[in-house]
Amino acid sequence: MMKKFPNFKPHSDTETEELISLLFRKLNIDELIFLLRVLQRDIRAKYTLTKIIKKNINLKLDS
Repeated sequence: MMKKFPNFKPHSDTETEELISLLFRKLNIDELIFLLRVLQRDIRAKYTLTKIIKKNINLKLDS
């Protein structure tokens, strides 16, 4: 059974930007291009991406 997505304390914009930068440095160029294309689409694509990220977080929390 999957755990409920945890509530994270809000970060400042600079902290968030730094965390995202660190994450993106770990991705290869193809993954970055894919994310860029998804984020440049519409709100539904962003919703889908958010849903996938939350699902993966829950999978990591369960393991």
